[in-house]
Amino acid sequence: MTIDKKVSLRRSPGRLGLSLMCVLLGLALTACSAKSQNEVKSEYKDPGTAADTSYQTTTVTRGDFQLTFQIDSKMDYTSGRQLYWPHEGDRFDTMKVKQGDFVKAGDVLATFTVDVSQADLLEKQLAVSQAQEDRDQTNIDYTRSISDARTAMAGLTGSDYAAAQDRLNALYAQQQQALAKADYQIDQASQALKELTDRRQKTELTAPFDGYVVYTSDEFRQGDYVPVSEPIIGLADTSRKAISFTNTNPYADVPYKSTVTLQDQKTQKTYTGTVISCRQVTGSDQDDVIVMPQEDLPDGALAGAVRVTGTLLEKKNVLLVEASAIGTEGGRSFVTIVNDDGSTRKAYVSVGAKSGQTAWITEGLEEGQTVLLNQGS
Repeated sequence: MTIDKKVSLRRSPGRLGLSLMCVLLGLALTACSAKSQNEVKSEYKDPGTAADTSYQTTTVTRGDFQLTFQIDSKMDYTSGRQLYWPHEGDRFDTMKVKQGDFVKAGDVLATFTVDVSQADLLEKQLAVSQAQEDRDQTNIDYTRSISDARTAMAGLTGSDYAAAQDRLNALYAQQQQALAKADYQIDQASQALKELTDRRQKTELTAPFDGYVVYTSDEFRQGDYVPVSEPIIGLADTSRKAISFTNTNPYADVPYKSTVTLQDQKTQKTYTGTVISCRQVTGSDQDDVIVMPQEDLPDGALAGAVRVTGTLLEKKNVLLVEASAIGTEGGRSFVTIVNDDGSTRKAYVSVGAKSGQTAWITEGLEEGQTVLLNQGS
C-alpha cells in the first residue's frame, strides 16, 4: 500500500504565552463562539501537538489479498521399527551407530557375543542323526511286517484271504503314518540345528530398511546380557516421512491438500509437499498439520530443520488498506478517515486478515477513501 499524500489538518489552539493570551483573549472567544458544534466535532484533535502538523495518509484500494505462512519445523517419520536382539542369553558387544545416523538396509547397527558352544552344535547334530536312524528302523520294521503278512496270505481263500488282505492294507497305512511322523521329527531336528548354526554365525544386528537412527539404548555395556524384551535401536523408515507442525495463525487454517514449499535449512535446497492432514488440537482452536513431500528425496534431505511456506488464504478483488492505518479501541478496529474538506472522522472497520503491511477490510470503508496512517492502539 503506497503513501499517496500529506494533509494539513486544523488543530485546536495549543498553549500560548500568558501575555499573548491576554492580548488576543477577546478575539479568540469571538472566533470560538462563531464555530458551529458540528464543525468542532469533525476536527481531528490531537492535544499537545502543534498546529499545522502534516500527517501521512493512504488510500483505500481494491485488489487481491494473500495470507501466507512460514514455519520452521523438523522431519517426522510416519513409520519405523524398534529392533531387538532375538536370542536370550547373548551378550552385548558394540553399538555401531548413533542417534541421527542415516543407514542403508543391511548395514550393521550393533554386534553381540553369541552364547552357542561347540557342544551345543554337537547335541543338535546328534539329534538329527538319531531322528534319521529312527526313521530308517521304522521303515525296516514295517517292511518286514508287510513281507510276513504277504507270505501268510499264500494259499488262503474266501473270507480268510479277505481278512488277511485287510491286515496287509492296515500295515501299509501304519507304515506311511510312522514314516511321516519320523520325517517331521527329522525336519524339526534339522531346523533346530540350522537355527543354532545361523545363530552362532550371526553376531550382528542389521538394518532391515533404509532409515534414520532415532533411538539407541544406553542400558548396555560390553559383556552385559541382553533380554529379548529390550529394544536396542529405533529406526525410522525414510520411505514414509512427513513434516508436522502446529498452525498458530489467528486468521486462517492451513488448507487441506494445498501445496507448500519445503526448504532444507542446511543445504537451502527446496522441495514441494502436500498437506495430507489438518487435525484439530484437542481443547484448542489450533491445528496439527502434516505435510508429505511430493517427490523422492535424496538421502539426508530434510534431515534437520525444515522451513515450510505456503498460502493460508487468497481473496480476489477485495478492499485493501495500509495495516498501519488501523488502530484498536476497546477491542474494536478503527481508522481515521480524512474528508474532502480536510476534517476527519473515526470509522470502525472489520478486518478480514492482515498480511505484512496490508490489511483486508470486510466492512466500514469504501474504495478511494483517504485515511490517516500510524494509528495508536
